Formats: sequence, C-alpha cells, structure tokens
Amino acid sequence: MIRTLLLAFVLAFRIPLMMLCAAGLVASVFMMSTGFKDSPGDLAFGAQGVALMLASIVLFPSRQHILYRLWLRRQTAQAPAARGSTAPARPVRIARPAAVVADPVGRPSALHDGRVRLDFILPPPVPAAATSWIGGLPRLPSQTDWPRSKDSPYLFVAQVALADLPRHIWAGLAPRSGSLAFFTDPDTNFEHVTVLHVDGLLQDRAYPSPLTVAQPYPILRRGASGELLAIPPDNSAPPLLQWPVRATPVDADQDLPTPHAKYRTSDTAAARLHRRLSLQDPAFVPYSWPTLLALLTTLIIDLNGSVHSEQRGGKLTALHLQSHADRTAAAKTVMALRDGLRRRARSEAFSAEIWEGVVARLSSLLVRGIRSTRNPETGIADIVLLPPEPVLNRLPLPKYFSAFEYLCRQVYMADPDRLPPPVRAALAPLWQEDAAHEVAGMGGQINLAAYVTAGRTDLVCLIEVPCSALIGASWHDLSSFGVFISPEDLADWRLDRAIGMVSES
Repeated sequence: MIRTLLLAFVLAFRIPLMMLCAAGLVASVFMMSTGFKDSPGDLAFGAQGVALMLASIVLFPSRQHILYRLWLRRQTAQAPAARGSTAPARPVRIARPAAVVADPVGRPSALHDGRVRLDFILPPPVPAAATSWIGGLPRLPSQTDWPRSKDSPYLFVAQVALADLPRHIWAGLAPRSGSLAFFTDPDTNFEHVTVLHVDGLLQDRAYPSPLTVAQPYPILRRGASGELLAIPPDNSAPPLLQWPVRATPVDADQDLPTPHAKYRTSDTAAARLHRRLSLQDPAFVPYSWPTLLALLTTLIIDLNGSVHSEQRGGKLTALHLQSHADRTAAAKTVMALRDGLRRRARSEAFSAEIWEGVVARLSSLLVRGIRSTRNPETGIADIVLLPPEPVLNRLPLPKYFSAFEYLCRQVYMADPDRLPPPVRAALAPLWQEDAAHEVAGMGGQINLAAYVTAGRTDLVCLIEVPCSALIGASWHDLSSFGVFISPEDLADWRLDRAIGMVSES
C-alpha cells in the first residue's frame, strides 16, 4: 500500500519532482564536499548529504526507474484490456499439456522449445512474395482495426507466417495457418503491445491517417563515422523499412549474433565507405530526384548552420560578415534551385544530364570561408578570409551519405534492380554486414541478463527484434525489443496478454 501511494505521488507530480530531485542532488554534492573535506566535526553534515543524494536518486521519476517499471508491470497484469489490444480472446480453451510443468531438475517446459532465428534475406524478394517480414506495413483482414492507443496508432514491428515456423515451437500450440502480427506503443516505452493472429483473405494496410511526425517512432540513419543516429521520421516513408526474413530452427541454448559485435572494430563496412566518399565516385552520385534533392538540402542546412554557429560564437569581425554574406546569398540561390527542381520532378524523369546541369550551376556559385587560428604569443585569434571556392566543395559528405544510403536502402528493399550497378556494388556489402549481426528470434526463454522481468523468470519469447540499421529500428541505443508471454497464457493461446520489453543492454 505504501509503495502504491508513493508511486502514485511520483507519477502525479513527475515534473516538479524531477526538479526537486535535481536540486537535491546538487545540494547533496555541496553538503558532502563541505562535510568531508574539513574537520571531523562536519562528518554529520556530510552524512546528511549522502542520505539526501540517495533519497533524490530513489525518488527521481524516470521511465527507466526500477520502481516505475515495477509499477507498470503491476498495472499491466491487473488491467490487460488497458493496453488497447484489439486481438479477440480465443473462444476455445486449449488443454494445457503435461509438459508445461517443469520437471524436478528445473528443465524448461516444452513451451520454451522450438527456438528459431529470423535472418534478413538479401537480396530481398519481391515484397508481394514475402511471407514473413520485419518492419514496413502489415497485411490484415479488412475488418480488423489497426491497434492504437488513445492518441496515436501503434508501431507495426513484424509479421511472421506460422507455416514458416517449426511445428514444435511453443509445444505445438500455435496454429499452422495464418500469421502473427506484432504491434507496440512507443509512448509506453514499447511495453504495451498487441499480437494479432490473422488468417484468411489479407490486405495490405497503411498507417491510419494522419501519421504525425511528432510521434516517437524510431528511425535510424548512419552518422559520420558509421554510427547509428535516431531521428524522427517524415511522412514520405513507413516508420520502419520492410525487410523479408527466413526462419531457421536453432538450439535452445544457442546465442544469436548481436549488433554489438559489429561495433567492436573500427574497420566496419560503413567506415570503409566513408573513407572513399567522393562525388567523383559513381557510387555516391545522385541518380534520382530524391537523392539529388537530399544533396541540395544537406548543402542548404550546412550553409545556414555555419552562419548561425558563428553568430552565436561571439564578436563578429568584418571578415566574418563578408563570409556570412557569401554563404547567405549562396543558401538562397541553392534553395531556389531546389524549388525549381522539385517542380520539374513532378513531370520530368530524372537523367544524368540533370545532375550535370546542377554540378555546372553549383560550380559557378562561389563562396568565401574563413579560417581562425589562435596566435600562441598574443592569445588572440587571427581571422583569415579564404579565397572563393565552388559552393559544392562545402557539401558535408558524411551527412549527405547518411541521407543517400537511407534512400538507396528504400529502393533496394522494394526492387534491388532499380539501383545503379555502382551504387549497389558499393552498398551491398554494408547491408550484408548489417544482416549478419541483426538477427531476430522467436521461441525459447527470456534472457534474464538483459530484461527486467519483475519477478517472472519463465516467460516465453514470442519474438525478439534487435536494433537494426536495415529496418531503422532504434529501441534504446543498441537494445532489443521483445514480446513475451507467460506459460499459462500461452497454453491458453491468450495472445492479448502478451507484454513488451526493451532490454537493458
């Protein structure tokens, strides 16, 4: 009762309590530094600082706080209907097999047997031919509503054909026809989920309109050194890119590859690509309207961003102002060029001649930058105005590549043959490296070392999807997202009682 009242207070006054706890942390540091650095007579003051720090940490109302997660688990267990699930309960109860009960030596029940790995298929088949996939859009019966919370639709994660899975997965309780479609609510830290068993005549379904940018759907793009960056999506693409997968049975105790291993070396495929970035390389030249517009947008952002950065940096000299004038005028010219190309894109097919015309236009547009070096004798920065250079030389290639690769991945996912051969030859090894490390799984037990289970150690894995550069899934940093169910609910095929979790590592 006391814990419930405490958590209710934490959730009701979250923002004021965050500020109060932050102030408590600052005060505790001051108390400890004052109490422990002077005479022994101040030790009590320092001890009070330690107590204040512990209290501030325990009461800090974070969604990652163990008390908050325990409370959310309790609420989920007490009111499963509050998750917004549209999956109807199966009317016929399935008899629970005797193997569900663990034997005296602690062997997992048969419900934990039949584990599979879900490998991305490269090159991907035609989307219509895929039977199981992660990301993209689902196929649902026309009468099935899209799962949603009060404010927004759920994020679609994956759809897996039950016929692709081994017969003995989940002790053979799963039907052999239809497929499982997995949805989750990002607003609840991915903990509210809906699992639908769909069968019969299925139709491609789009996200309910409107799909707003403000929704916290995760999208990954690559940073300057190949690292993954989470960014908000736009309305031109699904929140996650669709990628077909192949189910392969594995031993129950076999460890699956993880994305973490890919970043244990600096010599990744992404890093090798960044070392050869150049617009002289056919692999990185715009080949479509979206890639060309992405290049111009990146250039405009850099021109405007450098001006604003210097304006915030302090006192501006006359040389700064001359350089600002050049870059501001260049940004306006490039924006006008981009707007004209957008209008042409509505009625004209892209061609190599269009790119050559853009290069000629940008090569004739000159800007002057500045170089600032600090004089070691005077300590004063020396500002030098650099000679004029073509504006295209200012293009930040790593930022351009981030958008370029994302657009290429969209094309490759829909039809690999639409990519120009130099582009496909350069990027295919990158996607193959991603696929080798980003392996989802189904079946088996929960990984107790990775998830906070709130006391349940026997949960069964319905699906686990790691963070993925291919589909653009960023759950939390390099974490994994899993959908789990208790053995009792699985034996009754109560998919509406499944819960979602994000791993702690």
